Amino acid sequence: MFPDAFEDEARIGDEAPNSILSSREDITESVDTWLERIQYEGDLLPAEHETLIDHCIDEYLTGNPELSNGWKEVLSDAGVEDAHWLPDYLSVVTRPNRTPKRRRLTSIYPKYVKAKEIGPSAENDFGIGIRRFVELHGDLDVASIDRRHVEEFRDMLRRMPSRPPNNIRILPMPDQVVWAEGLDIPRFSQATINKNIGGVKVTLQYAFEETSEIDNRDWRNPCDGFSKKPKKKSKRIIAFTPGQIETIFSSKVYQPKSPEKFWIPLILYHTGARLDEISQLHVKDVRYDPLPFIVCENLYDEDPAIAKKVKSMSANRTIPIHRNLVEIGFLDYVNAVASTGSTHLFPNLPHHNGGKRGNSVSRSFIRSFRNYGQSDPETGLDSKQLVTHSLRHTFRKAGFRGKLDQEFVQVVMGHFVGGVSWEEYGDDIYQMPDVLAERVMNDIQLPPIDMDFMKSEADRYLERARNSQTS
Repeated sequence: MFPDAFEDEARIGDEAPNSILSSREDITESVDTWLERIQYEGDLLPAEHETLIDHCIDEYLTGNPELSNGWKEVLSDAGVEDAHWLPDYLSVVTRPNRTPKRRRLTSIYPKYVKAKEIGPSAENDFGIGIRRFVELHGDLDVASIDRRHVEEFRDMLRRMPSRPPNNIRILPMPDQVVWAEGLDIPRFSQATINKNIGGVKVTLQYAFEETSEIDNRDWRNPCDGFSKKPKKKSKRIIAFTPGQIETIFSSKVYQPKSPEKFWIPLILYHTGARLDEISQLHVKDVRYDPLPFIVCENLYDEDPAIAKKVKSMSANRTIPIHRNLVEIGFLDYVNAVASTGSTHLFPNLPHHNGGKRGNSVSRSFIRSFRNYGQSDPETGLDSKQLVTHSLRHTFRKAGFRGKLDQEFVQVVMGHFVGGVSWEEYGDDIYQMPDVLAERVMNDIQLPPIDMDFMKSEADRYLERARNSQTS
């Protein structure tokens, strides 16, 4: 549209058809006047406004080649070879310096991810920080980013609302901040701010240490000093006691309404796995050779319902299935779901939403034992320190008992370890369910639960699955 759409409203009548814009300031004034005239309702971020002006300058130069030779640079960047040279009749509207794509923050970050092989969780957290920084300042040359940029970024993050409604979450950061002003709602935690700044920091450090894009050998990372130690949470997550385990998995408390709400807490308790790892399982992730085990792994797919994500590289692992689960009837349930042709082991969960599939299971599980804890305070179950993740802590605590090799316990739980045992097995141990069963799962002493009750409940859900298949 530029510059044809930028006619002044009031014209005397004897002006030149198009006035010459002799500077960036002239073009900026023309663009801003036009935005005001059309009553543009949005608020352009500074980086967006500068990008708009850059594009208008490019269009002006290519549409008016008699003004200068700047149009040749525009065509050259677009991959078009100019056919001839025009003399420089006038020296007007110089084209702003462009940052080569290879030097931009968003180009360096993927190189950092690939080189460092960071886990999906860190990649996502750092990537959000990069996106927010670019939203505020634009996709800058990594060598041009200074402490002023980082300071403004940090100050914006401090004012950002935490967990706003979805219709607010999609707005630009300044609009979210304006919405949150005056409201008594939580802002970003220091940990979140650190992750956002951390994404920019590690990318810049990588650009300096492992590329030639920052060639100033006296360079100092401008993000240094802007991350602060988060305040410790007042209520940490704790493990269940043996008595509490007996209670929460008893007939008077454990009354799930669906197969996933029955099986997932039991699997978490007997494997020490994370909620999302189990909620996203496919049927084919349960395998039988050399013994029954579960495969936890990343699976990249354009369809979020099919994709699977684990927290780190070490979370890609095999987990032997505890004998209690086999006895209760877990493998029968797997076979019943497989016979329906379902991809997912727990097909009723909201897999189309991607991550956090198991939230409803977690809420139901917590509600069941906390409600009981309110009626019987002596159990201690009405505690905010006890959550679904406490099952993982309970498994870890059981792993300390007996003569279990602690390195192998950590492998089963998906932690990174590098101890004496790795001199023999190396990283391959994560994919050796038979060794992990021998070293951990066969001997771990978990607090007992009511197996007869569990088997009867499992049979009930199995019968429901079979009836669903025949009908």
